[in-house]
Amino acid sequence: MTGYFTTHNGCEILVSPGEYSHSEQISVTKDLRIVGTGSSPTNVYVHGNSSRAFYVDNSNAFIANLEMKGNLSGNGRTIQIVNSGGAVSNCVIHVGGGNSSAYSGGSSIHGVKAFVTHCEFLGNGRSGLGDGWMRGGVVHF
Repeated sequence: MTGYFTTHNGCEILVSPGEYSHSEQISVTKDLRIVGTGSSPTNVYVHGNSSRAFYVDNSNAFIANLEMKGNLSGNGRTIQIVNSGGAVSNCVIHVGGGNSSAYSGGSSIHGVKAFVTHCEFLGNGRSGLGDGWMRGGVVHF
């Protein structure tokens, strides 16, 4: 997925089936479409080894047909959509990471234009951390 860094607004990145691991989150701050080309989201697996898989901050950004897992011990461990927003469709999102003071498991959405549809969330259960607050398991708004 290194080609992302040389793209410009309006590009579409087609990701071939396979497993892609990275140590820093993929920041999607441009008007991009990142789409897995497999017949199922589980054919294209994006894994953040010590980070979330994606950070999205562009209202026209679109991520689809991917399976993803992050490993960040914080809000939006796998994907975080903030500020300008973005869209995620037909993805499988795993929680990743260990227990922390995070408000959410697999995803954290703080963008007013965020849109998530037809996604499956796995292993995203959360509970209170002894401070009187319950944390969201799937999505924290």
